[in-house]
Amino acid sequence: MQRLSRSTLGFIGSAQTLSWFPALAQRDSAAASTILNRHLDHVFRLPLYGPWSIFGVKGENLSKRCYTTLKVKPSCDMEESQIAIKDATQRNVVGTGTKDATESPPIGATIKDVIKDNKTAIDVIWPATIDPNSSHRDGTIYKQGKLYWTGYYNIDVTDRDETRVEPMRFAAATNCHPDPDNCYYHEPCLMMQIFSLKLAKASINSGLIQLYGYIAARDDIDSKLNYVFNRSRDDPITVQQGSLIEMTGPKRGIQLDYDVVFEFDMRIKNGEQQENDLQLIDGVTEFDETTLPGKPFTTRINGDAGAVDMCLTNVFGVEATVEIFISEVENGFDLSICCAVSVLEEHKEFQIFGAPIGESCGLRRFVIAVERDTMMHLKFEVHQHGSNVEHCCSFEAKVHGCASHDIKLEVASLSVKVTWSTLTEYTPCL
Repeated sequence: MQRLSRSTLGFIGSAQTLSWFPALAQRDSAAASTILNRHLDHVFRLPLYGPWSIFGVKGENLSKRCYTTLKVKPSCDMEESQIAIKDATQRNVVGTGTKDATESPPIGATIKDVIKDNKTAIDVIWPATIDPNSSHRDGTIYKQGKLYWTGYYNIDVTDRDETRVEPMRFAAATNCHPDPDNCYYHEPCLMMQIFSLKLAKASINSGLIQLYGYIAARDDIDSKLNYVFNRSRDDPITVQQGSLIEMTGPKRGIQLDYDVVFEFDMRIKNGEQQENDLQLIDGVTEFDETTLPGKPFTTRINGDAGAVDMCLTNVFGVEATVEIFISEVENGFDLSICCAVSVLEEHKEFQIFGAPIGESCGLRRFVIAVERDTMMHLKFEVHQHGSNVEHCCSFEAKVHGCASHDIKLEVASLSVKVTWSTLTEYTPCL
């Protein structure tokens, strides 16, 4: 959600966002000329908060993402930040295979070329910045009034409706121009992909813990609640400290063209009475495309009774909706489903489902952000009586359409359908 305070930075687009401009310019130069003029050869994007300053460098071919992120100590002073970026760049040159560690990279090389073989970067867990006026339990979030939330975040916290926008909106190749194969009304966009939630710590650290509540994203599509996790007190999830929290969403893809606000209120069930429950995390935090690195990272949401880790990244891609139906179940078995996607030419594998299966059923929809023209891999692991069976299938990301795959196992049959869609549709000004 674009804030007024970011208006002076709004013209700076990421290299990911620019990847579709050349194709658009070839087909409709008038429509793209204004946007193309916004691109800068060298861009310093200095976040207001966060562990990274992001330094982007333009490559020769805008149709490919040609920037990387360097992790540097944040500073409010521009000169200090620029020095930190320079030092980080020089550190990453060392060990890249050049004859001399002090030798300059070849002419035309991007920073991505320089550091792609360097594995010395240390991943960190960065604490989320929580708005101090956003507590649900004591009602502070509602006392600020609509003007505060609409003026600063462009959201209405009193609107408790779930997003009405469904996935697969543009799966059918309609309203395409000039044709479905060369359409520039339906193009990839910058999206947020959440890989996992984890109970990082809890004040009750012995035995099983019952969690309930929600974490939801609000984006520019409709600003309503798009639940990533949503459980009632009567239907809590049981976890241990350090274990993954099974996500229940998102319902559709999360747009990251501007800001994404996360609203959360998760509690630990503690006895029969709700007033005895412990507040795990509570509040509102915000992410925007200028502060998110291009690779998966973990942010920690700290609360009174513990913390939740959320692993996420930004993806310039399309929306994949995965539907799985299980039939002909012979005997009960444990099923684990993992997904692997490409993120900056690396593969990120994460679990999307894990539970016992005792009868024929359809699983919930899984909505995943996937880079266009890359492969999404699904791995099915069946565990029964000490034996493990694994089956994999792959799907190529498209702008429109769907693909299916049938899996015949001894214990059951699985039908997998993946539907591709863009998250938004470009409407030309007439």
